[in-house]
This record gives sequence, structure tokens and C-alpha cells, in this order.
Amino acid sequence: MVKRAASSAIAPAAKKEKVNPAFVEIQDALNKAEHLPANCRAMLAAMVPASFANAREERSEQQAAVIQWVEEALKLEQAKHSVACDTVGVQLSQIESSKAAQVAEVEKAEAVLAAKKDVLPLKKHALAEATIAMSFTKKSLAEKQEEQRSCDAPYMAMKKEQEGLAHAFVEHFKVPMEAGDSLHYAELQPFLVNVDL
Repeated sequence: MVKRAASSAIAPAAKKEKVNPAFVEIQDALNKAEHLPANCRAMLAAMVPASFANAREERSEQQAAVIQWVEEALKLEQAKHSVACDTVGVQLSQIESSKAAQVAEVEKAEAVLAAKKDVLPLKKHALAEATIAMSFTKKSLAEKQEEQRSCDAPYMAMKKEQEGLAHAFVEHFKVPMEAGDSLHYAELQPFLVNVDL
């Protein structure tokens, strides 16, 4: 008795009803038909298996009407998808045409870059040579400036002596002569050492 009670307690699982895959696709398409209210979509989806259950010749007037509604809903959905596909196709062709232009620009830029890469070693070499030449010129300039300073020293001494002599000549020779006084030999004597008389 215990065994019978246990076997009766475990009821066999209800067999799952097989659904035609074509009906599932139609129902999915109807559920996505946003141009219909939600309750209409649900109603049409629910009526699909019953409406297509009989052959075309055996369908009732109601089944034919439901199939007509389903067909109209699916045609509208197809038209919506067709418009979306056309829009995407136009966008794709625009992207493709802009891609071709951009690829041409990239190739042009790569050609310019390659040309500049070819010139770069020459410019680096020219820069190195210019740097060496500038270093040599700086060194030469420093040497010439030092040479000029050493050559200018006697000239500057002579110029200073000349200025002193000119001043002494005016103050101690010319002015006393014009005034009828005696010359100031003591002030003129340091300058007379270098003068050949």
C-alpha cells in the first residue's frame, strides 16, 4: 500500500505541447510589431496556431480573417524593416565613400611622411656640419678678438699719450706763449722723452 501511495503521489509530468517553429517566428514578429497596441499583438500571436491549424480549403471565415490581419501586420513590419535597411544602406554607402577619401588622405600623408623620412638624415647631416662650422667659427672669433686686444694695447697707449701731449701742448706751451709767459718745461718734459727734436 505504501508503494501504491508513493507512485500515485508522483504524477507524470504534463507533456509539453510541440509548437511549430514557423508559428514561433510569426509570433515573435507579431510581438515586435510596434505599430499595433500591446493587447492586439498578444491577441494575434495567441491566435496564430489555431488559425493555421487547418489547410487553406478547410479554414473557417474567422481563421481566414485572423490570417489576413496577421499578414497585414507582418507586411507593415516588413515595410518598416525595409525602410530601416534602405537607410542603413545609404549610410553604409556614405561611410564607404568617405572611407575611400580617408584612405586616399592616409596614403597621401604616408607618402609625405616617407619623403620627410628620406630628407631627415640629410638635414641631420647638414645640422651636424653647421654645428661643427659654428664651433670652429666661435673658436676663430675668440682667437681674433684676443689678437685684436693684444694689437690694440700699443695703439690705446699711443692714443692716450697723444691725448696727454695735446692737452699739455695747449696748457703748457700754447697758452703761456699767447700770454707772453715762459713755457712750463717741467710739465712738458715727460712728453719730450718720446719726441725726436
